[in-house]
Amino acid sequence: MANSVSKIGAIAIKRPWVLPRILVNKQVRKASLSALPAKIRAFPGHVQFESTNACNLRCSMCQISVLSKRRKRHAKLRNLKLIIQQIPTATHFTLQGLGEPLLNPHLFDLLDLLKSFGVDSSFVTNGTLLDKENTQKLLGSGLRDLTVSIDGYDKKSFEAIRLGADFDAVMNNVEYFVKQRKKTGAGPSLGIMTIASRETVRYMPEVIRLARRLEVDQLTIKGLNSGSDPFSPLDEKDITTLNELSRSARPFPVSIGCERRPDTGLRCRWPWVSTYVTVEGDVTPCCNCPNPEDLIMGNIYLDSFEKIWNGAPYQRFREDLRTGMPEICKGCPDY
Repeated sequence: MANSVSKIGAIAIKRPWVLPRILVNKQVRKASLSALPAKIRAFPGHVQFESTNACNLRCSMCQISVLSKRRKRHAKLRNLKLIIQQIPTATHFTLQGLGEPLLNPHLFDLLDLLKSFGVDSSFVTNGTLLDKENTQKLLGSGLRDLTVSIDGYDKKSFEAIRLGADFDAVMNNVEYFVKQRKKTGAGPSLGIMTIASRETVRYMPEVIRLARRLEVDQLTIKGLNSGSDPFSPLDEKDITTLNELSRSARPFPVSIGCERRPDTGLRCRWPWVSTYVTVEGDVTPCCNCPNPEDLIMGNIYLDSFEKIWNGAPYQRFREDLRTGMPEICKGCPDY
């Protein structure tokens, strides 16, 4: 609640002309989540924007290996400005896609722009470039949340999955970031995210111990998109195990991103509250569908987002999601 109030305050100071629209949009969006209409009057409050599609690793379960034919691009200020102009209701941007954000030479310009508009920002990094210089920049960037993606719990298990990374170097980077954040008393929330599969559930207790030792704020355990060789998606027994581990880790916060809800309502709300934009400007329905060749709603650099947001592809997808299971969603770890 405090974060929400401070965010409204920041926007009121930096963009007072857009504040009424954001507040009205929030009310309309809340009402829409009850009916889940195919056509929605509210714009997204959250945008996930792929700040780069380049990466310095080739993790064994990542889709970037499949999409390696894409020409490497880094988002620039003009790209982000255009998106902010077209989606002024967004109060949070995740500068994350399939690439490593810290490879983008314009990243800190993007963060400065969001900060100047009073918009929250976050991203996930593989930690290899979280060196002393980038740490100091990030601590003063206005970034709200930083997540380091770590799979495995020791050098052998980590480097077998995160191909091209050095376990010791990443650990040193995280430890330095935590130390400097304590020293300055400023900086983003710091978390660790790990991907769990049927093959890796057994060492999740070790991952929890590692997160505690590193003194990060939280650990998120997410599921795996099905078909991400060489791993297998979690089954119900695995998820039960993870829930038990989460409870036993308290008060240290362990979030299970693949946990099933006890109710029978539709879990996924992405197509009504958020949108995903690739560095090329292609709009897809969510972060678990980052490949526009699989499903594309339009291109924000070529057309207005208002037209895309309620265009036929988006309306059809919302209706399919509300009434059944779209084919592309069947392998989603969050559904």
